[in-house]
Amino acid sequence: MSKKTKMKESIIGYGFILPVILGILFFNVIPMLFSLYISFTNYDSLSTPEFIGLKNYTDLFTDSRVIHSLKITILYAVVSTAMGLILSFFLALLLYQKIIGIKIFRSILYSPVIIPVVAASFVWKDLYNVDYGILNKVITSFGLKPFPFISSPKTALFSIIIFSLWGIGGPMLIWLAGFNNVPKSYYESADLDGASSLKKLLHITIPMVSPVIFYNLVMSIIANLQTFTQVFIMTDDGGPLDATNFLVLNIFRDGFRNFKMGYASAQAWVLFTIIFILTLIVFRTSRWVFYGDEEV
Repeated sequence: MSKKTKMKESIIGYGFILPVILGILFFNVIPMLFSLYISFTNYDSLSTPEFIGLKNYTDLFTDSRVIHSLKITILYAVVSTAMGLILSFFLALLLYQKIIGIKIFRSILYSPVIIPVVAASFVWKDLYNVDYGILNKVITSFGLKPFPFISSPKTALFSIIIFSLWGIGGPMLIWLAGFNNVPKSYYESADLDGASSLKKLLHITIPMVSPVIFYNLVMSIIANLQTFTQVFIMTDDGGPLDATNFLVLNIFRDGFRNFKMGYASAQAWVLFTIIFILTLIVFRTSRWVFYGDEEV
């Protein structure tokens, strides 16, 4: 192939990927760099940014509301990630059976994933309603008092965590794909040795799907630390009494309602740093992940 032909093919190739590169540049890279710059300024989105150094960062670490939001966010991420991984794993095990109609059950349990979070949040907000919610109608029909769900500071975070399980069909599908990649010969050899179902689960299934555990873990951490939509819709701005005032919600409030865009950007970069460090820790401690004949 001549140099002229190679050059022509290269130009055509770059032409195809140019829209993607420009999109990433203008809608991701440049806004991120700008937010990093204004995190060191006093900027209200209307006037010229005033450079104030590290003041935004020092202020947020002494801001009780930001600290409270960070604690809530981390607590939610830990509990929601753990529950989501465990429940989706065992749900996938139940659905990894060769019985009639199993595909229908898989489709039903995956279907919530394709429902927009906004729509699901409004539905669950009504379900949780103390006065006319279906859940409380069922509870009171047994002669019990209505459960406050998102109406009480003591139960609001718990209710948001329960809602997060609405989307475990996504990880479930990835678990099923991982189960399908486990060689059947391993189970056959274990059966010949008289291994129980529990031993096969602990010594064959879990080690062989460790890349799926790793993937679901990383994605869950990143997603849960950035929770915003459902809290914004269901709890009316992080209530009651800031019980669900997640950090991203606090960033939104400071940036777009209080017009403290510099301060909000500083919070966003702190959150980015936390996510980056946690993700890096998971990657650096991933020697337990088994990829075929190679352990990393």
